[in-house]
Amino acid sequence: MCQVQASPYINMSDDFLASSASFCLVVCFTSAYAFKDTALTGLQDIRDKMSIEQKEVYILNTQALTVLITGSAIATLVVSAVIFGVQFAQEGARRRREALTNKAHRLK
Repeated sequence: MCQVQASPYINMSDDFLASSASFCLVVCFTSAYAFKDTALTGLQDIRDKMSIEQKEVYILNTQALTVLITGSAIATLVVSAVIFGVQFAQEGARRRREALTNKAHRLK
């Protein structure tokens, strides 16, 4: 959140890319913690000692976690590809404008 408020990069697209990558990291770390917790509660000895309410709260679906972490990584890659495409197009337009400006100066 501090990074979003500070906007440390010159281009807004770089700020957006950093924010989306940071969000992906948060999802990855949270999912890793959930996987670790699931590994503990997945042991049969632990499950036998848990109440029904504890089983409902602490036993997670690992397939959903896998989909979440994979989707987050793919979304970050897509966002970075889109930002790269936009920046590439902007750079090409800037170079064309500079070439036209240089050509106009030579003609004068």
